[in-house]
Amino acid sequence: MTQAALEAIKGEKSLVELARISNVHPNTIGKLRASPVTKWKAELMGHARRA
Repeated sequence: MTQAALEAIKGEKSLVELARISNVHPNTIGKLRASPVTKWKAELMGHARRA
């Protein structure tokens, strides 16, 4: 489910699409996407890809 939150941060798919893929409610992904840990992990991964 954390992967779905990271995908939501990327913005390539909608929350509804990600919820269907992950078999969870869209609000669950939205809450994870907004968590400080998820934001930190997404930022770290973004920097790693650029390096």
